[in-house]
Amino acid sequence: SEATSAGPRPAPSGSAALLASRLILLGIIAGNPGQAIIEDSQTKKTYFVSPGQAVVGGAVVDQVQDNRVILDVQGEKIELTM
Repeated sequence: SEATSAGPRPAPSGSAALLASRLILLGIIAGNPGQAIIEDSQTKKTYFVSPGQAVVGGAVVDQVQDNRVILDVQGEKIELTM
């Protein structure tokens, strides 16, 4: 099927990019595991999440780093930076 075709990874799909555009990384709490403070600008809800936890819209925290958070949205990696 086309979905499994090899080649360069496409840019984030519309839904993933749209989701990333409404999420704001407010802060990062260092620790093991680290925690990210993410606000959904659409609903004005704030989430305190660690790797493996879901945020919103199918986005799951993949990594919490010093100044950025990597989200996994249905297999697509989306980066939030402060």
